[in-house]
Amino acid sequence: MPVTIEEWKEHTHSLATNTEIETRCFAARYYYVAYHSVTTLVDGLMDGGKGGIHEQLIHTLVNGFTSGPNSKEYKKVGYKLSAAKALRAKADYKLGTDFSESDLELLRNHVDAIITSVEKLGKAA
Repeated sequence: MPVTIEEWKEHTHSLATNTEIETRCFAARYYYVAYHSVTTLVDGLMDGGKGGIHEQLIHTLVNGFTSGPNSKEYKKVGYKLSAAKALRAKADYKLGTDFSESDLELLRNHVDAIITSVEKLGKAA
């Protein structure tokens, strides 16, 4: 059964963050709230450039909307998604380093800002 981005977000918020492993799992899931939100903006516009799908998405946001009234907002979303992706990678792959509460808070701030921007850009379209 399909799920909505809002359902994904609500489920993610139900996850515990009492231990480092729970915090890491929350971080990974919450990143995907941003990722799936952003894909709604660029559906069919990605250039198929170098890198994986996440890098292509970030590249499209940062470089693909160079003109127009919302070009700076798209670029901002791209940079925030890149920062959130780096924190998600730290949570998922850098198991030998601490993933702190401040890392989680920074990720939350990036994702929440992305969601707000996506909502504004979606209404502007």
